[in-house]
Amino acid sequence: MAEGTNMDPGGAGGPHDWAARLFGGDPATEWPVAEPPALGERNGPMAWLEYGAARGATGFLNVMPRRLRDLGVGALARFAMLVTPGRTRMARDFVSTALPHLSPAETERQILQSWKHLFRLSLMSEQVGKRLLGRPLGEHFDFEICDEARDLCGSGRACLFVTSHLGHWEIAPGIISAMGFRALYVVGKPPKNRPLSRRLQAMRELIGVRVLPRRGAMKTIPAVLRGGGHVAMVLDQRARLKPVIAPFFGRPARCDRSAGVLIRRLGVPIVIGGCVETDEPWRFRFLMTRVIHPEDIEGARPEEVVELLNGELEKLILRFPDQYFWLHDRYRDAPASFDETEPREGPPPASRATSPDSVSNQPAHGA
Repeated sequence: MAEGTNMDPGGAGGPHDWAARLFGGDPATEWPVAEPPALGERNGPMAWLEYGAARGATGFLNVMPRRLRDLGVGALARFAMLVTPGRTRMARDFVSTALPHLSPAETERQILQSWKHLFRLSLMSEQVGKRLLGRPLGEHFDFEICDEARDLCGSGRACLFVTSHLGHWEIAPGIISAMGFRALYVVGKPPKNRPLSRRLQAMRELIGVRVLPRRGAMKTIPAVLRGGGHVAMVLDQRARLKPVIAPFFGRPARCDRSAGVLIRRLGVPIVIGGCVETDEPWRFRFLMTRVIHPEDIEGARPEEVVELLNGELEKLILRFPDQYFWLHDRYRDAPASFDETEPREGPPPASRATSPDSVSNQPAHGA
């Protein structure tokens, strides 16, 4: 194990005995701000019909034997690829950019795997309360935590957590909260279906997190962080408003600038990580692989800060490509290439936090 990374079933016996902590919300948590409603716009009979059909389908698949359930997920994934040719083209472009060594057949397999992973996550999310709630973290999670992230746990310092659509991004916030980062808010865009958005919000509250709607979040986040709370953001999607153009897997992409703005404005550290599955059912590996402090990016341009964050997310994605959501329209409306007549400055400033070489490259089982 490389120096600077702790890999154990929860730090048992150490200063942070995560293995014994229970997964789920703590009623004693003091929330710095009231939770704004994160509800979809579509309501009425058709929305409820869609919601009922989705709940019925997931309930039916979840009671099936695992082998039959896997066959059902595979069939749904193939059907999704067939009926969404535009999304498949976008995914093919994304995979080819990030994984250029893959053959055309391997690229198609990667896209199919992304659909399978998405459907499997949807099924698992419905069972989180039954499988994980109230259970010690050590029963279901292993930890790969850099030393600086361990130091932040229990320090009382407000933190900003950044992840991507990798692994089980819905479970990850619950682990962060259980580790001691209470009063954790997740920034997210609610689904358009209002009954479904209510269901998702209730599920997130069960695991100890609250939701900040993406629209208007930048006005609320400062109050959360100044009040001692924490915020988690998923930052690998195409930004629509005031984007920063920065490389994502070496290609220009419209990226979200919010994390860079917050670390400068509020002086909070950014913790990068995620939660991935292993080949053992309902066992996961939770990772916090890097901490970026405000002084680490002092004097850096917004593009450099985003490039630094993107680079850390890329490393995690490349370790577990079968658990990444390659179905994003990642490069739409971005330049085809960087303007070579205006040379970009050097690489983003190196962090005094855990360096890439100090993080274990050992993949999770099944990755």
